[in-house]
Amino acid sequence: MRVDFAQTVDQTVVVAFRHPNFWSGTVDVNIMIHLNRLADSPLPEFPTILAGSTASPSSLNQALNWFERCKTNHGKCRSPPTARSGWLPTRLVDIGIPGEPDWKLRITKDLDKTSPVEYMTLSYRWAPNPEHLLLSENINDLQVGWPVKTLPQTFQDFIVVARHFGVRYVWIDRLCIIQDDDNDWKAEAPMMASVYSNSICNICASASDGPEGGLFRHRAAKGIAPGIVDTTLTIAPTTCPVRCYIFRRRYWDDHLPESPLHCRGWVYQERFFASRIVYFAPQQIMWECLHEGGCEGFPRGDVNPYPADHMKGFKTLGSLADLVSGPTGFMTPELLNAWEVSVESYSRCQLTRSEDKLYAFSGLSKLFQQATGDRFLAGMWQSVIVNQLCWYTHGDLPRPSEYRAPSWSWASVDGPVFSRSGDSLLGGEKMVNVIDLDVTTEGPDSTVEVKSGFLRLRGTMFITYCWTDYGNHGGEVAVGEYLGHRGDKSRNVMLFPDTPDRVLQQAGRMILLPVMRFPTGVENSAPAHVPRHHVGCLVLSSWKHPTMGDVYQRSGYVFTKDVFWNAAPAVADGVLFDSIVENAEVTII
Repeated sequence: MRVDFAQTVDQTVVVAFRHPNFWSGTVDVNIMIHLNRLADSPLPEFPTILAGSTASPSSLNQALNWFERCKTNHGKCRSPPTARSGWLPTRLVDIGIPGEPDWKLRITKDLDKTSPVEYMTLSYRWAPNPEHLLLSENINDLQVGWPVKTLPQTFQDFIVVARHFGVRYVWIDRLCIIQDDDNDWKAEAPMMASVYSNSICNICASASDGPEGGLFRHRAAKGIAPGIVDTTLTIAPTTCPVRCYIFRRRYWDDHLPESPLHCRGWVYQERFFASRIVYFAPQQIMWECLHEGGCEGFPRGDVNPYPADHMKGFKTLGSLADLVSGPTGFMTPELLNAWEVSVESYSRCQLTRSEDKLYAFSGLSKLFQQATGDRFLAGMWQSVIVNQLCWYTHGDLPRPSEYRAPSWSWASVDGPVFSRSGDSLLGGEKMVNVIDLDVTTEGPDSTVEVKSGFLRLRGTMFITYCWTDYGNHGGEVAVGEYLGHRGDKSRNVMLFPDTPDRVLQQAGRMILLPVMRFPTGVENSAPAHVPRHHVGCLVLSSWKHPTMGDVYQRSGYVFTKDVFWNAAPAVADGVLFDSIVENAEVTII
């Protein structure tokens, strides 16, 4: 057994160890030991048996206790860095008091603001062919009133929770944005960050795959609370009673899985900007705010130091909001790395409408824009545009039919993207110069609706061939594997197509434009003291534009460790490439 004293908080010690398991080989287990050195200090009580449903009064009261404690004690949560005092959405749903049968749509500019107006928000997953929508034809009827019992179950349960919290107003996207009015949607969508930043609490339907699934779940409650063992521990020269709480190291991830909701693109920034969140998970209710996290099994938040990967790039509001809350005036390596982590996490999410790609991320875009003063260009930043070109994907999905970004931006493709932009600021060397660039957007918000864009670079262009007789993938190019000269794989070159485009599915000419060089030390097999490099190259496809003439589109990314990149171009000519064009001026659209 390997024991690692991971953290000590007050009189609490957490011991992590790996225990043999018949089925999976090993299981990571934590034992939290509470040291009770003072006779008048009672050992903390944890719930040994929970109610059989998350709709129970005890469960809802626990959620309310977290909320009230946060409002009273957490100054940062009361005034989060992304909120604005007194801000309200255009519309809210008035749910009245407990027992009231109807809800009403309210226009917030008409509300009595003698006392502060507070509202809660809901994160949930849409379903195909949705009903119960705010439309141009029913907006007047909904302001008169509509029965709560006709709403989808998730909405009804949300109203139960809001009323339990003593909150009269709630915001639900499909009831507060006119769904058949494109102008209203374009006006409201860029404000989603403000909607969730100024909400007093966000409710997440984490256990539901649609609006009819509801918030509440029945459960086998005995397995939720940690195992408890009371014993004694000798700490020379004294012996004191201790209470041990035993739970799996991945306890948080076990009880808050990456459900369909948490893979929804819009939910990414909803979770980020909400300062308080109550998750209605499959087995229990869980809590997260800027200060702490908790769940019914660990209501005091003791398990929060071990949330594993669920926070990575997702709800790191406490740290990331601090990072971007003070303007730096430029893009630092730390900010760029935080941006890339967010982009990578967001790119794994799904969108019902692919054209929402930049809309559903615009809140974060504006936040970074305020911090850096940089110019936002369809998902990229002007001051580090060359560094940011080093993104890649596995090319599993076709390019969207609707234009939403230039081909050099990660926003032009669907599916997960990966990047080395943050590393490139720490010792990377640019291999191209930016001659000109521009992005044209429609409307006042420069972070969303892109109409066109171009990037003009000067660098050395290499012409090679993509050989389909290489690889183990049925004659197609081996994605992410070696791309050599007539099957020669000694050059250690890896190809990542952006999409399964024709240019990468058949043999033919391939245009490479090296953009960044990353030093990685000295290679033993290289000539004396010649440093070996990682080089990132764009794969380009030529195209005749009706007004711009000869232009290129990005088709993929090539990553190479070839030592010859550090030698003169003539050395590489004919070895890895068929021809080289130096000082080439390339316009990419």
